[in-house]
Amino acid sequence: MVSWSHPYAFAFAALVLALADPAAAITGEWLGTNRWTWPGGKTWAGSLGFLLVTLGLAIAFGFAVGEPRPILALVASVGIS
Repeated sequence: MVSWSHPYAFAFAALVLALADPAAAITGEWLGTNRWTWPGGKTWAGSLGFLLVTLGLAIAFGFAVGEPRPILALVASVGIS
């Protein structure tokens, strides 16, 4: 892993942990009344907050790196569903 030559992947993972996880915690505390059915106490609002921040980061990284294919795949998958 140390010699893996994808610095953007490491940066993306670090930003997801630094931004999406706190966003999930804040959103879950603020808006979270409905909880998932399995143990852990996760809320729907927190999970949605995590998802939205992660998707925003993915889109930003796609444009910053100049690789729009993942963004196009995301748009296509949302459009199909």
